[in-house]
Amino acid sequence: MSLVNIRRLVSSNIEYKASDSPFTFISLGKGGQSLEIIHFIVPLAGKIPVFKRFMQNYEEVCLKNKETTQLHIAVFNSESDSSSIKSLMNIVGQYQKRYGGADIEVIYADGTFNRAKALDIGMSRLSEDSLLFFIDVDIFFDKFALFRIRYNTIKNIQVYYPIFFSQYNPLLVCTISDSCEINWTNFTSDHGYWRNTSTGMVSTYKRDLKSVGGLNTSFKGWGKEDGALYKKFVESNLTICRSIDPGMVHVFHQVICDTNLEKDQYNMCKGTEKNTFGSQRQISNIVFSIPDISNKNDKEIMLRQFIRYLFSKK
Repeated sequence: MSLVNIRRLVSSNIEYKASDSPFTFISLGKGGQSLEIIHFIVPLAGKIPVFKRFMQNYEEVCLKNKETTQLHIAVFNSESDSSSIKSLMNIVGQYQKRYGGADIEVIYADGTFNRAKALDIGMSRLSEDSLLFFIDVDIFFDKFALFRIRYNTIKNIQVYYPIFFSQYNPLLVCTISDSCEINWTNFTSDHGYWRNTSTGMVSTYKRDLKSVGGLNTSFKGWGKEDGALYKKFVESNLTICRSIDPGMVHVFHQVICDTNLEKDQYNMCKGTEKNTFGSQRQISNIVFSIPDISNKNDKEIMLRQFIRYLFSKK
């Protein structure tokens, strides 16, 4: 079931920001406990260079400023070789040593990577009154995002789904622009788009998550577990706060869709791959600048020619 259909089924408990500016926030939240611990729950499978970047961001925002946060990393052994595990422990150990045993926990799991299971494992030792924030290592965030997590997440009342900015493929951005500087605060339509249908990042209290039945860990491969959880919240008595958060950016990475996925999961994955490649304006401008492209009737030939053109410009 699509996110649009879910909204049509039950939408009375969803509150949306109404404003001409994406950076104006209405008072949906009544949380705002400034000292309440935010528990970052991070699922991880490989991706050590990306994790290293995430930790640098976490250090700048949380560790250096002594924010009341804790980091819980769930790692699947089968998806990470021994050298990756060693690199992960070295990275975490450096931060723990630098910040006097910072609250960073690494939990290992066996089997094939499953995002829902990773999130479940990451919060397994926390109390029901814990404030959770499910986040992927591809997300870049600032200190103001922490305020909005606390403010918009209200125990027994409201969960928070931030609408974050998703960057386009820098290869495409650099091809059509004189400047190749990728700034994470550049929210123009040529650099990315607001992921207003994404349900992967969510802030909730653990007791509220349990009250709707928790995460569905039966999904295999890419996607669907986040949409299933969102549907549970929609059908509950909890209010869903969805608002643009300029303090969260999804850094571009290549999306690889496993052909063994279920058909609907595969289609969702391919949709995300296409959406994050570039804007329609950028792509159409490049396509129609390719000689004789308009005479090509085969879509696969057009796509291959388009990709070759992009790489030839680098």
